[in-house]
Amino acid sequence: MKRIAFLIHPRDVHDLYRRFPFLKILGDDFNEAVLKNLRFPKRIGFTICSKFDIYGQAEGYLIAVLLTAKQIMTDRENARKRILDALLYAQNKLGVELIGLGALTKSVTEGGRWLANNEKVRAKITNGDALTTAVALEAIDEIIKKKALRDPVIAIVGATGIIGQALSRLLISHKLILIGRNPERLKQSFPDLTETSRVVLSGRLSDAIDADIIITATNHHDSFVKSEHLKRNAVVYDIAQPSNVLPDVIKERPDIVSLDGGHVSIPGINLKFNMGTPRGTTFACLAETILHALENDDKDYIGYVDAGSVKLIKERAKKHNFVHAPFTSCGKQINF
Repeated sequence: MKRIAFLIHPRDVHDLYRRFPFLKILGDDFNEAVLKNLRFPKRIGFTICSKFDIYGQAEGYLIAVLLTAKQIMTDRENARKRILDALLYAQNKLGVELIGLGALTKSVTEGGRWLANNEKVRAKITNGDALTTAVALEAIDEIIKKKALRDPVIAIVGATGIIGQALSRLLISHKLILIGRNPERLKQSFPDLTETSRVVLSGRLSDAIDADIIITATNHHDSFVKSEHLKRNAVVYDIAQPSNVLPDVIKERPDIVSLDGGHVSIPGINLKFNMGTPRGTTFACLAETILHALENDDKDYIGYVDAGSVKLIKERAKKHNFVHAPFTSCGKQINF
């Protein structure tokens, strides 16, 4: 039976309490310090959250690397070490053949390339970004229909990332505002795109104000879309983990619709661990890992996403009835 593992991490210290609820009594500051300074032995740097069945055809493990999003992005060397420790444990001790990367575990490993190039790694790696891209495209089409938008302007925050680049190219028929922190890297990422009335390259989050739909897909723990960045009645499709939209923005702006992005229904699969998505759903990156296991695929899916990989994973998702989950906002189902 094929075995897979999916690597996650706490977005902040409060996510840690999903796995270790008793730690609440020690306080947030203490727990953050403990996570940051865990060094030895290796096994303490990660924890197995659950073992789950995949239709009797495969077994899966959820493994959490014990670093918050901020800690991962501010100490990448330590983060890579812990990610590799977790992967090698899954590979060598659990017999895992396929490893999926969740949230920032892919950002700090170059979309999985750093891991795949490590001589100790035999397991295949997937960053799950093809299905995330595919379901985002599906969601954008649905948003346009629901809001009856004609020729909408779409902003992509984090346009230089793996998902951001894929979406930017696959949504090129729309008016686009492509936003990245580094303007020079933004130009290098899209050398074939000349700024026109339909495509704008920007290093300023404030330029999202002109967009009807904003897709957030950054890998930064502190890239927050604020109220002043949003056009009236705009829709935000928030793929980023941690979220790029704080709950306060939604309270301040009742005209705004903020949707939890990249969620997929996985009928009949119980992950046996609360990852923060509604029951019967999970993040697209995990769903993609499961789909590759069901198809006995023994390839790496790392680095940037092309149209061919999006087409392939859409076909696999359709075959196994993995579809975009019902829209939610802050985890609660929403109609708009």
